[in-house]
Amino acid sequence: MKKYLFGILAIAMAVGFSAFTTKKAHKPFTTYVMYYDLNLFQTRGPINPGTKVLDQLEVQDLNNWTTTFQQSATGAYLNGISFVQESSGIDVSDGIADGEYSRQEAVNELWKEYSKGTPAAYDLPTNGNTFTPSVSGASAITVERRAN
Repeated sequence: MKKYLFGILAIAMAVGFSAFTTKKAHKPFTTYVMYYDLNLFQTRGPINPGTKVLDQLEVQDLNNWTTTFQQSATGAYLNGISFVQESSGIDVSDGIADGEYSRQEAVNELWKEYSKGTPAAYDLPTNGNTFTPSVSGASAITVERRAN
């Protein structure tokens, strides 16, 4: 009888303690879209693998990005990016291992993708395709291209 009661007590304790364990909550996420300002950088040229047409300081400067829609036609020019925005709603750079990006983190990763390799590839995925930074937990960033 003692073994039986001990077994019931053990099960009850296991159930009771499991109620206090923390479970990872799913955070809601929002996709954010930014466009490379069409009016500022049309003369940079189409992205042609192996040929550098984008400038690092311009790409990584948030003042050169807008939320105003630019173009929808597929082409060779950088149009925009979409990514999972920080769920806190605060645009803070806290690393990308949580799968969320601040605006600055997203454009920094875009530049890394564009200039990766030795020698640098100077290339980006085609319109509507994604890349995922090589950081564990990072989420994909979608690249948009435009006609001119």
